Amino acid sequence: MASWDNKKPTLQQLQHLERNGITVKFIHKVKGKWQDLATALGLGDSIEAIAASAFGQSDVACRIVMNTWLNGANRKPVTWQTLLDVLEEIGFPELKSELETALGPSDLATNLAVNIK
Repeated sequence: MASWDNKKPTLQQLQHLERNGITVKFIHKVKGKWQDLATALGLGDSIEAIAASAFGQSDVACRIVMNTWLNGANRKPVTWQTLLDVLEEIGFPELKSELETALGPSDLATNLAVNIK
């Protein structure tokens, strides 16, 4: 078990992912299944509102889903392990593996060395 897996993502960790382009790559890969992502994260009852806010843009909808989940408006715990489990559940085992590698064996803020390809 890694030290990050059952911890809530920190702002520093999320900013690091953003700076290294990992967030954009994540959104690009998952945006086509943003509704599945929302449902798996416990936001299924918000899909219509998210779709309306996204104006038909799946990448925007995916960002709204992630922001909503990260802000705690859900039924699933806001942890790295939850996100990894959901990625596998909705059909992205390779993205899960890439994110696990990027997170590394310990704290993301000090050990992120591999970007998602």
